[in-house]
Amino acid sequence: MFPVKWLLQKDEQLLAFIAQRCQHPRLKAVMSFLSHPPGWHYAAAILILLLLIFGTPVIRLRTGLLLLAVLLSDQTCNLLKAVFKRPRPGGMKPAKGNFWERLGRHSFPSSHAANNFSVAVMVARWYPPATFPLFLWASLVTFSRICLKSHYPLDVLGGALTGILWGLLILRFFA
Repeated sequence: MFPVKWLLQKDEQLLAFIAQRCQHPRLKAVMSFLSHPPGWHYAAAILILLLLIFGTPVIRLRTGLLLLAVLLSDQTCNLLKAVFKRPRPGGMKPAKGNFWERLGRHSFPSSHAANNFSVAVMVARWYPPATFPLFLWASLVTFSRICLKSHYPLDVLGGALTGILWGLLILRFFA
C-alpha cells in the first residue's frame, strides 16, 4: 500500500519550503494579483458576451465549450473537495455560509488550477501560438495558490490534472 501519510508529510514540507521563499511583500502582492486579479469577473463576463453576440459560429461554439470545460472542471473539484475534505493549509475555518462557501474550506483539488488549465489546453489547441503564454499564466496562477498558502502542492497538481483532463475530453468529443 502506498504510504499516504508520508506523501502528505512531504506535501506539507514542500508547501513550507515554497511559502517561506514567497514572503517578500512585493512578491506576495504579485501572487495575490495572480490569484485574484481585480475585476476579472467583469472583464471575463464582458468578453464572453461579446464573443457570443458578435463571434462567428465557430467562435460561439468554442466559447460555449470553454464555459462547459470550466464548469465541469470547477464542479469536479467541488465534488472531490466534498469527498476528500482535506483542510486548507491555514486550517479549517468555521462552517458557515451556503454549500459552496463551506466547500471553500477544503483544499483538494484546486479549482483555480483546474479552471486555468482547462482553458489553456483548449485555447492552445485552437490557437497554437498562444500555448506558451496560456500555460505560463495557468502555472503562475497555480503557483500563486501555493505561495499564498491557499493550497498544498498536491492540491494544485490534482486541480491541474483535472482541468487538463476535462479540456482534452471536451476537445476529443465536442470540438
